[in-house]
Amino acid sequence: MPTIRIDDKAIDVPDGATVLDAARQVGIEIPTLCFLDGQSPLTTCMVCLVKLAGTDRFVPACGTVAVDGQAYESETPEVHAMRREALELLLGDHLGDCEAPCRLAHPHYLDIPRMIRHIAADEPGRAAAIARAAPPGEPGETAPPFERACRRGRRDEPVAIDALLRFAASRDADAAGADAMRDHRPFSVIMGGLDEQELEAFAEAAPDAGKQPRVEPAGKLYTLDEARREAGRCLHCDCRTPVSCRLRHWAERYGADPRTFRKKHHGFRLHDEHASLVFEPGKCIACGLCVQIARESGNGVGMTFEGRGFAVRVKPPFAAGMDETLDDEAVARRCAEACPTAALVMRDHGEERE
Repeated sequence: MPTIRIDDKAIDVPDGATVLDAARQVGIEIPTLCFLDGQSPLTTCMVCLVKLAGTDRFVPACGTVAVDGQAYESETPEVHAMRREALELLLGDHLGDCEAPCRLAHPHYLDIPRMIRHIAADEPGRAAAIARAAPPGEPGETAPPFERACRRGRRDEPVAIDALLRFAASRDADAAGADAMRDHRPFSVIMGGLDEQELEAFAEAAPDAGKQPRVEPAGKLYTLDEARREAGRCLHCDCRTPVSCRLRHWAERYGADPRTFRKKHHGFRLHDEHASLVFEPGKCIACGLCVQIARESGNGVGMTFEGRGFAVRVKPPFAAGMDETLDDEAVARRCAEACPTAALVMRDHGEERE
């Protein structure tokens, strides 16, 4: 049985165990994105780096087999700096909004998209709990900054966020929604501006939203029906899985700056031809987990890598669509659950913020 040391802790591990296995055994938390229990290590993300003590070598903990007598460093400023740089390299090519522009522009950081989803779902009490976390302004002729930030405004007219806030604040609040976050701005990647073609592709992700003109209230406040119709115009720019996104989690933990290696993005695309699964290639960090899972399951034509180096992408092979690529729903769900960045998401994933 090999014995290794991590940060001066002696650890006995079974033959064939990795440095990551040893670290977990004693409660040392090493970040991973491309690693999945039960799968062969891929070592593509490099956020699990550890340093071989006494050398200048850094190795991936998930794919390094423990050798008796070896010593590694994990929780040191130098190792953390290397992990942070690995995260920043991934973030530089990550095309997605952690939070919607309207929320980032709100002075109290209200979760406006979540409030709008509650209105659309006929849950005005839960919407009220969010709206009441900060008092709405008085109605006026000039749209507030969070409404001007609405991405839909570049397509036709922005969602009437201010009017929806005042509608929601006028309702009786449910205690279940009272945990609305405000005045706390966690780590967030910002997708930035989209050209007209990209904006149309983005709007297609919310097909009902593209068919409705702006709803004007008949009175001072929206009725419930009016509010629901206006809420249906929201493009839902925020992340589909903000809680389970491991890239966001570790980027926040390590203080990674998404602007460090930011480059011109490669264009927004959305594959929504699958009955159960949505794929946004721009959010993919080419970890390879979906490629591995699909290949080992023998399902459909699987996913594949295209390109080399920094240009590598994960995509359906040939001209196949996602419905051909992952035609078994159980395999599709495994891929979505393994995805560390919300590039693959099941349509029935639910509202994570709840």
